[in-house]
Amino acid sequence: MSFWIAMPPTSTICERMSVDTPILRATRYLEGLRFDRHEPQPASFVIGAPRSGTTILHQALCYVSDVAYIDNLIARFHWYPELGISVSRELDYPKRWSGRSRFGATDGVSEPHEFGRFWLDELGVDSMVQTLQPGEPLSRVRRTLERMSAVAGKPFLFKVFTLAWHLADFHRHHAPGSRWVYIHRDIESVALSLLKLRRSKGSVQEWQSMVPLSALNHVDPYEQVVAQAIGIEGWFDQELARIPSACWIRVDHAALCDDFKAVVRQLTGFTGIGCDESRLEQAAGGIVSPGPIPAAVPGIDSARLRAVVRAFNG
Repeated sequence: MSFWIAMPPTSTICERMSVDTPILRATRYLEGLRFDRHEPQPASFVIGAPRSGTTILHQALCYVSDVAYIDNLIARFHWYPELGISVSRELDYPKRWSGRSRFGATDGVSEPHEFGRFWLDELGVDSMVQTLQPGEPLSRVRRTLERMSAVAGKPFLFKVFTLAWHLADFHRHHAPGSRWVYIHRDIESVALSLLKLRRSKGSVQEWQSMVPLSALNHVDPYEQVVAQAIGIEGWFDQELARIPSACWIRVDHAALCDDFKAVVRQLTGFTGIGCDESRLEQAAGGIVSPGPIPAAVPGIDSARLRAVVRAFNG
């Protein structure tokens, strides 16, 4: 599916894009589109190391609450999110709960998307490797998020990685009303899943997702993923310590799996986004505890990984 949208006449757009029926309906709507504007509301953010449970937590909170979020349709409009929000609202796809994802990617049109390209562009960076200063001012991010909230008419819930490198500065100077939900998972499970992610991309030698500067001096892939997980966790702890404790909450991945409904209720209460109990019951039915780390994983030396984790932990 290709898009040629620079807002020429609708007939021109239709001629230049390969569309299915819903997108065609949305395209015909664009010329007369008027953004309803509401008072911007503070956003909430799900953060955590990659492969720590950020996706399932984000899916759950978006599904059970009446909150705005980036779905897989809006994500197509990363260059103009207000437009994507309006198109998604016009098409009005029903919320969908699958509880499934493939390395952070969901399937349904209305399921949450992490909006990675948007965050890279907004921050003016080329990758998810840690930067000490963004390429674009954080005030730009604030203004964009305010416009998105004004169009949605609801508070937004985002899952973020790249922005989290600048969490404290963004919160303190640009979004003091925001809330941060930090999910933590044990280092070995995160490192193991990062190795699986690397293999799925074709090479265990290539970095994936957000990478702290402290991990870049490691050459061995097993040491890299452990240093990556530990470095990210340490950075989050450092950043969260710089903002008021009332503005963030930490949840353990195991607790989310073992007592899903109680944890989700706690988090929706903390963020103030509300909780639909019938949706919560539906979502809870599909949650399965991951259980202990398997002794053997195809293509991965589990014993070696455990030894590296022990070495890093002293």
